[in-house]
Amino acid sequence: MAKPRYLSKAKQSNRGKYLGVRRRVNVTTLPKKEQNKLIAFVLRIQELVHADDAGVLSDDALSTAAEELRKKPWELRAAMHQFRRYHAAYSEEHPANAFTPVLRKPAHRTATDQGDLLSDAVEASTKRPPTRGTPIALVPEPEQIRIRAFAERINELNKLQQALGRVPPGERERAAAEFGCTPDWISKNMRLQKEYVAAYPDEPFYNAHTPRQIGRPKGRTAPDEVREVIEQARVNKRWLSRNGAGGYDEIDAVLEKKRIHSLIVERFGAIHSESTTYRIIRDYEERRAARVAVADNDIGVLQNHLPTISNKARGPGERARFDARPFPVVVDNDGVLCTVHGMLVFDDATDYIASWELLPAKRLDDDGEIYRQTFKDQVSRATVARGVMQVGRSGLRAISTRCSALQTVQRSFEPGRQNCDQSLRLWHAGPGSHCAV
Repeated sequence: MAKPRYLSKAKQSNRGKYLGVRRRVNVTTLPKKEQNKLIAFVLRIQELVHADDAGVLSDDALSTAAEELRKKPWELRAAMHQFRRYHAAYSEEHPANAFTPVLRKPAHRTATDQGDLLSDAVEASTKRPPTRGTPIALVPEPEQIRIRAFAERINELNKLQQALGRVPPGERERAAAEFGCTPDWISKNMRLQKEYVAAYPDEPFYNAHTPRQIGRPKGRTAPDEVREVIEQARVNKRWLSRNGAGGYDEIDAVLEKKRIHSLIVERFGAIHSESTTYRIIRDYEERRAARVAVADNDIGVLQNHLPTISNKARGPGERARFDARPFPVVVDNDGVLCTVHGMLVFDDATDYIASWELLPAKRLDDDGEIYRQTFKDQVSRATVARGVMQVGRSGLRAISTRCSALQTVQRSFEPGRQNCDQSLRLWHAGPGSHCAV
């Protein structure tokens, strides 16, 4: 047996309390046939309300209007009172909204002190905005012209509806016949264009009718702050866990993906789905593979050496090798005694010397000061370029036969050799060079 009402814990009764006017459904969301019927009824009620406010409404006129609308006089009086009461609370809405069904979404509404419901702001914040369309400038030309014409026609209908309170009869049908679609499709695009312009005021209304992006964003548009927290949580191994004594114990373990997503929801709210968190983690694992491997398997994982990889040329003319080395030879370079460095370009497959140049280790500048030789001058660059070009040619023709680099230096100082710089003169050769001093 149920308890008497005065013994229950029910809230205080609303009996006798003024609850205010409930907001109703917008008339433009109703079916077309019902819209026309309701708008015709409201126009007649408006005439009666204006006549009653002016003091010229008689009982005979009210009875005549009741016969036309197939209502009783007291029902018209009640409709006039409902019309006045609703539009006193919501004067900016369509006149026919006073007789549409009550908007029933209590979970998405907040009560005010007067009992009114803030449905516009709350509903706009909870409703998902339309998907962004492709910019109209990026649409191909034939399709772009058709979309512009259709969007401009829809914009004209929206302006007519805003100015007159309704779309004139036959306008939807004419627009549908013009573009080869149904009147319902025209109404749907009118609502879509309004919602798109309200959600993205900086974009042109043409973008409401352009093709949408294929698929969904792959989780790479998350804020940098959220992405940084997810990446740190993926490799962090020190966490505080609640123990049975009411305190915290430190644990050393990597969190699961689902717990990382719970951490994001707790800190930032439900800003994206679990799959988006998983994509960010997967991108981080691919980008920072070594860091993730250390977090999962400790630092020892980096000590595992990779197997030997073959790095040999497959044949002549495939790859060149540059070699710069000192020789046990002393020369007189314009009065400066110094050693010689050889620059050689080898074919990596056959070790043929494709190009070479001798550079003294020291040189004199224009002021007579001694400087060390570098390998950045024009001669060095030309030597490397010439050798690489010769190696890359089909049918390689080596400048020297297969021999040692030191023998190449010896030949450069032979009498009558034109490749050697005339300012160089052999001064001393080390043991085993077989050069005549």
